[in-house]
Amino acid sequence: MTRLGNPIQITTTDYPFTTAFSFSDEHLLLRPFYFLTLMTLQIAAMEFNQAFCKAFKQIKSEKGVSNASVITKSNLSEHLINEVENETADPPLTTIKELAQGLDISAYELMSLAEKIFMENGGSLR
Repeated sequence: MTRLGNPIQITTTDYPFTTAFSFSDEHLLLRPFYFLTLMTLQIAAMEFNQAFCKAFKQIKSEKGVSNASVITKSNLSEHLINEVENETADPPLTTIKELAQGLDISAYELMSLAEKIFMENGGSLR
């Protein structure tokens, strides 16, 4: 097959995945499922972000923790806490650790609940 152009590189850092694809135009013609895979990963990442935010809100509610307390213990901004509560946040791992610290739990506990919520809502980490 004739080479059609330069290699294409696609990178996504949507939580919880970091994925990089690099392929040439020939691959685009022969393997359109690369784009489906990328789209699937991005959708799963968005769904997991929502599950994470729901887990944060659930634990915060169960423990009766105020935003002011989370802000003080985590050193995060009120704006970020509001993004998490509105399910629009896309926190990196360092922020997840700080959010968990603000709730007086481990990041593992927070992520475990997020995974449970994600899976209960039909998500898949495949």
